[in-house]
Amino acid sequence: NDALSTASKTMAGQQGDVWNGIWMDHFASTAYAAHDADDPAMVLMVCYGNAAKHRGDGDCAMYSPTAFLLHRPRAYVPAQQWCRDGCEGVLTGVGAASCEGTCVSGVGMQTLKENMDNLVLLGRVCNKARTSQLASRCISGAKGYYSFAMGRSIPNTLCAQIEFPTLHAACKR
Repeated sequence: NDALSTASKTMAGQQGDVWNGIWMDHFASTAYAAHDADDPAMVLMVCYGNAAKHRGDGDCAMYSPTAFLLHRPRAYVPAQQWCRDGCEGVLTGVGAASCEGTCVSGVGMQTLKENMDNLVLLGRVCNKARTSQLASRCISGAKGYYSFAMGRSIPNTLCAQIEFPTLHAACKR
């Protein structure tokens, strides 16, 4: 709470950046027991429960698959179902759909983070998304991570590794 208070004072107007960092650190460093990580609604409750009060809930949902993937390394496709189950467990209707899309973008982000030179794998993971819109969100999450990590867009030569034309095009956009 002191860190949040200090950040709020020193980073006035940058609350989104503060919450992004808080949630990234939370999911990367909080020790979830394997059985807890397998309960996506419980993990996502930290994002959408009363205590969260809409404090960076989009960033929270985006980083939440990390909790699952830390206990299930490389289980990127099951992580997409984990997102759906968790979001439907804490929200309904449009809220659940928005949460799922953001969470799946986090799966794409984590997939690329762990496989920076293997966009074949990224394409295959994202292509397994439940809908084409979610597949695009998966690619979008990967693109966001690449831009953050490398300071530029994914090169077309890497996008060319993606075997699925729609996702290849989404990568190049």
